[in-house]
Amino acid sequence: MKHNPKRNIIRKQFFAVCISHYKISKKSKVFLVIFMILCSNFAIAQNDYKKNNIKLNVLGIFFGDGNLAYERAINKKNSVQANTAFGFIKNKGFQYQLNALSVSYRNYFSGNYTKGFFGQAEIGVARISADDNLKKEITTGYLWRLYGGYKHTFKKGLTIEAGLGADGLGNKFKESKFNGFFVPIYPYPSLSIGYSF
Repeated sequence: MKHNPKRNIIRKQFFAVCISHYKISKKSKVFLVIFMILCSNFAIAQNDYKKNNIKLNVLGIFFGDGNLAYERAINKKNSVQANTAFGFIKNKGFQYQLNALSVSYRNYFSGNYTKGFFGQAEIGVARISADDNLKKEITTGYLWRLYGGYKHTFKKGLTIEAGLGADGLGNKFKESKFNGFFVPIYPYPSLSIGYSF
């Protein structure tokens, strides 16, 4: 946002007129003026960026772990996110299908929600179906994810995000008949395209 000196002068004069009607000390007046200016600047700063972001991990789709997410900024450094994961792999008679719901917390190290490096922690529940034509099993359990990457927001709201993380599955998946397929920890690559509003 461009700096407007005239607006700041008018704002200070308005605050001075308002508090002049009250019989308070000079130090208190100075404190109130500073406090009001800071509050006003904070409110303006809050409107400088778009707090909502919807995105799709298009790279994850090819690895059987697509992700559609809604991110909501708490402030310019932190956000929370709701995620839905989906995936389907079919290879030589083996079929795998994933459905999951999760929530995550994200911290932007740069202190700027619109762009910069971030770290994310996530937890949720998953339903995985596996079938090799001889046996079929549906297993439900919890999952977790640690993830880091970089996000950039363009002027018109388009966002691009790239990162790499690690996913983990709960004990129920380890006890599955397909326990050779459900490894405890596996990589999570991400290249997401989204829109901020």
